Amino acid sequence: MEVCKTIETDDRYALGDLWNVSVRSCTRQSSVEKNRKLSDDKDRQLQKRVSELQTQIQRLERKIALLKTENETLKRKQDDKKPLEEKIKTLKKRNAELAAIARRLEEKAKHLQQENMKKTKEITGPHDTDHLKKMFARQRAKDLAEHAKSMLAKDREIEDLRKKCQELADQLSNSDFSGPENVQMYEEKEELVNIIKQAAKERLLLERQFAKIKPVPGRKLVDEEKYKELVETSETLRREITKLQKALSETERLEIELTQKKLECERLSQDIDKEKKRSKLL
Repeated sequence: MEVCKTIETDDRYALGDLWNVSVRSCTRQSSVEKNRKLSDDKDRQLQKRVSELQTQIQRLERKIALLKTENETLKRKQDDKKPLEEKIKTLKKRNAELAAIARRLEEKAKHLQQENMKKTKEITGPHDTDHLKKMFARQRAKDLAEHAKSMLAKDREIEDLRKKCQELADQLSNSDFSGPENVQMYEEKEELVNIIKQAAKERLLLERQFAKIKPVPGRKLVDEEKYKELVETSETLRREITKLQKALSETERLEIELTQKKLECERLSQDIDKEKKRSKLL
């Protein structure tokens, strides 16, 4: 009986050990499965995050490519506007020449007036009155002829300048100002407006000088016609100045837009660098 009890006790211990081993193995398998599921979830999340970052990077790269294309287009258009700068420089040079001509005419008129005053003081006597009148008439006719020639030359110069300014104004108003522009182009356009204003002032000065000279009979109708032409030219110049001012304001607006686009491009480049660094870390 004792032997049987001993055998039963050993069997019970053996069964208990087997039970403990089986429980431990089951617990270990369940923990392994949980760890595997967690790692799979992490892998899926990482893959999803990487795909999202790649999509964002591709979108940013497309935006940068578009901005680069726009910048190249703006540069090409800016290069196309270089002939306008050359025309502006030519107009500035011509305006300086016209101003010098006007100054020379004014000095010549003063010099002639002084000479006439001196001759009047030197010549005395009642017998020379008729001769003096004839001499003054000849001198006045000569002065008027010279002044008429200078006025015609000035009219031709200003007419050529007006045509060139009209062409430039049409080009500036019809062209697509998309960038710019730079500050030097903007300043040269302002100088073009000043050139037109200076030409109008020179024309008014010549009108005043011409009005001071006493007209001879038979030239009144011609003077009135010239005055009308001068008034029409002045109105045309005012309209051209208005067009140029509108073009300049449009240029300022487009320069601001270009600056904003450049800032956006820089910001997108920084975002792309950050996203690339994040993707490398992941």
